[in-house]
Amino acid sequence: GSNYNISLIIDVSGSMAGNNITVAKEAYKFVAEQFSQHNGIINLSIVTFNSTAQLGKSYTDFSADPNNLADLEAYIDSLVAGGQTAYAPAFEEATDWFETQPTAGFENRTVFMSDGVQNNPAPAPAAFDALVAVSPTVHAVGMTGVNASYLEPYGTNDNVQIVNNAEDLIIE
Repeated sequence: GSNYNISLIIDVSGSMAGNNITVAKEAYKFVAEQFSQHNGIINLSIVTFNSTAQLGKSYTDFSADPNNLADLEAYIDSLVAGGQTAYAPAFEEATDWFETQPTAGFENRTVFMSDGVQNNPAPAPAAFDALVAVSPTVHAVGMTGVNASYLEPYGTNDNVQIVNNAEDLIIE
């Protein structure tokens, strides 16, 4: 199979509380399970954000160690929604991670999942451009009820995927 560096970005701001964070967590666990069966190399990170961002987990060759899936699922289950929303720190954190990954023979992809509105929208476009420079494919994924126009500028395929349940998340 092909080799990938993949960053999963998840909004954990207060507006994600309730059903949105539950669906987002289930969706990322769903794709993590698929990644664990991939027959190429997937270097994987998960970045969480509200008003700030953090690299929650990073794995080299995710499918090589069967414990990685359970570890990532436990981390995802531990996420709690709270705080405000700012995209730029998440894009910067993912960009920094991509810059530490191998490039030869790898395709870089990002999945950005949010319910939409930023509290401070100003700095995100520059941070997004920097992310696209290292990860040309960015999938923008919105939660049920999101105004897709908020997320459209932050996906590279001009198409916001709306996720109503875990199985809706498809990463090509």
